Amino acid sequence: MAYLSFENVPLSKLSQVRPLLLRTLKELVEAKVDMARMRVIIDRRISELLLSVESNPHEAIGHIVIGDFIYSRDRDSVSHTSVC
Repeated sequence: MAYLSFENVPLSKLSQVRPLLLRTLKELVEAKVDMARMRVIIDRRISELLLSVESNPHEAIGHIVIGDFIYSRDRDSVSHTSVC
């Protein structure tokens, strides 16, 4: 499961995030992106995030929990959110 986070998006443009993301991903696929390089970049980012959770759990987990609390639609959606 992937977790994407978008920051500083004005509420008036929130509905544009998903279509823009999907269009951008489609363009990347069509542009013949070096997927081996992309894998290296993603793996590096995952390692950095896991290290962050180990070294600063109060920041990493707190940010996710607070965001989930503020933006979850209902109580049930909170239990379906995963950290990693």
